[in-house]
Amino acid sequence: MALSPPHSSELILAFPSRHVLLLTLNRPDALNSVTVELADELCAVLDWFEREKELWVLVLTGAGRMFCAGADLKGWDNRLVRAASTDQADISANKYGFASISRRLTAKPIIAAVNGGAYGGGMEILLNCDLVVADENAKFALPEVRRGVAAIQGGIPRLAQIAGHQRASEMLLLGRTITAKDAYERFGFINTLKPPSSVLPTALEYAKELVEKCSPDSVQTTKRALILAEDSNRSVLEAAWSAESSGLFVDGENLKEGLRAFVEKRSPIWKNPGANAKLPSSELREDDTLTETEFTLSFSASSQPEVSDTESDLTASWQEAAHIPQTGDTFTTLYVIALQAYYSLSSYQ
Repeated sequence: MALSPPHSSELILAFPSRHVLLLTLNRPDALNSVTVELADELCAVLDWFEREKELWVLVLTGAGRMFCAGADLKGWDNRLVRAASTDQADISANKYGFASISRRLTAKPIIAAVNGGAYGGGMEILLNCDLVVADENAKFALPEVRRGVAAIQGGIPRLAQIAGHQRASEMLLLGRTITAKDAYERFGFINTLKPPSSVLPTALEYAKELVEKCSPDSVQTTKRALILAEDSNRSVLEAAWSAESSGLFVDGENLKEGLRAFVEKRSPIWKNPGANAKLPSSELREDDTLTETEFTLSFSASSQPEVSDTESDLTASWQEAAHIPQTGDTFTTLYVIALQAYYSLSSYQ
């Protein structure tokens, strides 16, 4: 097996059994919120996991009392003033979504061992996992609407597919926090609930069962079929593109206000939707059309499905069709949306 990519102490790699990679987010003091640097490390390690034929299953967990509280929101707020060229590069590099996981379509199974709970981006991560074992006392939330952003990194369509429109709306539109019992019984995105001390051992038992009792070829073929059956690649990516092309988010004051309010530890003061953004000067004409780019999943010998067009090209075509100028300010705002400036759990305390 090839050596893993270099990484900091904020990411712990272990191999608890044959063909299994255990990946631990190790920022317990920050509730495992994801920084820019940690996201880059995750991308490199997960790309390596995809390529490594000796690794069949990934188990993902968090150190301490929280699986993942989303993004390091204070860090994202600081990046509102970054240079446009750097932001464009970051957007292009983020093709796999939040923490390089939430939109990653791998044929290898991913198992989440959720201690404490998951918020914002952490929720979007676990919604893209195949099996989820959770602490029976855990809490879950997608509170983006309370901070002026949206769960466009895969969370919206996936939760709707799993829980149904009305139940998904309870979390997505109201930004409410739900219990582990509700997540298991009403929403359906948890496979099993366990006492805190049994969460990781149970997830590792799932991984061991996959390795010892199931053909890896059959497992990967079946997961590819599941991806196609759910049409998750198309719906997840199109949801992200449509949000990114919306004038309500371009230079949106409510997005900036949500981030600033969090940093300043105050309640946000929202503006009317029509005042949110500097909308494009020209409206779409009647003869203008937003041609839907057709793409197909192509499964090769590798485990990673690919789309026939790159996300960056598609995003650019949406901006051009909708007359959205590709200015520095625009990309700065889209960067924050695309990388999901989520709550830290500390906002609830």
